Amino acid sequence: MSGRIKLSSARRGMAAFLSYAQRIPTIPVARHMKLAPLVQARARLASRPSWSAIFIWSYARVCTEFANLRRVWVSWPRPYLYEHPHPVCTVAIEREHEGERIVLGGHINHPEEACLDEIEEHLRRLQHAEIWSISRYRMALRFGRVPRFLQRLLLWQRLDTSGPRRVKYLGTFGLTNYGKLGAESLHPIGPQTSVLTLGPINPEGEVTVKLVYDHRVLDGSDIARALVRLDEVLHTTTLAELRQVSGRAA
Repeated sequence: MSGRIKLSSARRGMAAFLSYAQRIPTIPVARHMKLAPLVQARARLASRPSWSAIFIWSYARVCTEFANLRRVWVSWPRPYLYEHPHPVCTVAIEREHEGERIVLGGHINHPEEACLDEIEEHLRRLQHAEIWSISRYRMALRFGRVPRFLQRLLLWQRLDTSGPRRVKYLGTFGLTNYGKLGAESLHPIGPQTSVLTLGPINPEGEVTVKLVYDHRVLDGSDIARALVRLDEVLHTTTLAELRQVSGRAA
């Protein structure tokens, strides 16, 4: 079957965001990690937190230590950096809507203060709750219905004129996880200052973890240090949390 297919509101909204994000000079930096101890600790749990929850929880702690990871670029009336007091995660969630698979952005505020179980519960709600019951999803679908010239105006007003407003709509970092689908993104595009992504985790616990960063805000050395620290947090704080969860369950 061939012919024209009308764009859904979700697809139109995503196209507008991607058009905005493509103007941002982003660069990916990768680190190969060996997470066998976490794989083993996670395997002992009857109710296992997803790897997305584990990486959100861990990277949020890195962001509390590295203030520059909580900064965003604001371009109007003249360019400056705004530093948010705490990390906010925007996670890409695939949902079924009106017969189409779409990607929507869910927010997790203060992920550094939550326990792993709370983050996992929040992710499950974003994945399974009725779409119109989640305010972020409603906002995204309504945004997609707006004419293109108004979309550009709204994006400028929300993202380019105020640091706190930019964080409100975008968060301070993003996460997209192709690994659970057996694939790896080479350079995901997003408007956040840093976007965390990971590939498949093999049975030995080896995985490639990438941070795609806004070069206007950060330098490659900042991201390299952040990845090293993320590796350390995963093997210390996160591993201890998984073992505590296992102990509580026992």
